[in-house]
Amino acid sequence: MSNFIPSISNVEDRKLTDKENIHPSKISEGVHVLVKVSSVKNKHYTYLRVAKSEVDEDGEVNIMFFKTVDDTGRRFKQVETDISYDNILEIVPDPKIIEKGKLIYFDFDEPLNVFEK
Repeated sequence: MSNFIPSISNVEDRKLTDKENIHPSKISEGVHVLVKVSSVKNKHYTYLRVAKSEVDEDGEVNIMFFKTVDDTGRRFKQVETDISYDNILEIVPDPKIIEKGKLIYFDFDEPLNVFEK
C-alpha cells in the first residue's frame, strides 16, 4: 500500500487542521480524516476514513473507512464508501501499515477519538 500520499503528520501541522481550517483543497487521495456519521435515531458516530479522491464540485469525496479491531483506538481495518465533505471533522496523521498474513492493519502512534456503532 505504498501508493498513499502523505497527509498532515506532525503535531504542529496538525493544529492547522482544526475544523475551521479544513479546506477542500487539503483533501486529496491518501489523506486520513475523522468523519461524523449520524444514525436515523440522530446518534452521532466518529469514524476514521482515508480519501480516495479530491472533493468534487458537488462536495462529495470518495473515501475508504476504517473500523477499529481492538479497544485501543490505534489499530484499524478498511471498508470503502462515499461521504460529503461537510462531515469531515479532522485530518489525522498517517498510520503505520502492518501486514499479518492476508490482513492489513493501520496503526497510529496516538489513539484516535473514534465512536463507532
